[in-house]
Amino acid sequence: MVYLLSTFSVNLVVYLLYYFLMKTAHHEEKIAHIHAVLLTSVVITWIIALYYLVFHTSIAPGIAPALSREGAKSCVVLEMFDGHDAWHFFSAAAVCLTNFLVMIVDDCQAGTQTRHLHVF
Repeated sequence: MVYLLSTFSVNLVVYLLYYFLMKTAHHEEKIAHIHAVLLTSVVITWIIALYYLVFHTSIAPGIAPALSREGAKSCVVLEMFDGHDAWHFFSAAAVCLTNFLVMIVDDCQAGTQTRHLHVF
């Protein structure tokens, strides 16, 4: 399941980066500052989320809950949440920011006629 999630996530981020690079290749289309800030925050949030998933999660699928509790790592965020909790928090924030970016990515093109838009 993790491989499927990571495949979809990487595909989405690569597509967004490609789309922004193609928008900047055509000088008539500009990227608003909010888009650049949001794209940067999306990438940073995904990196933090994947860091906690890979290096601070001790969940092994298919084992009993008692064994999972014994193998659990200590709390790493605010001395309250372990790595798996941090993964859930940061991945949820990354998904939310990514969806928001996809929603507003072409807001600056709202007044442009269709025949003036570049297709790539």
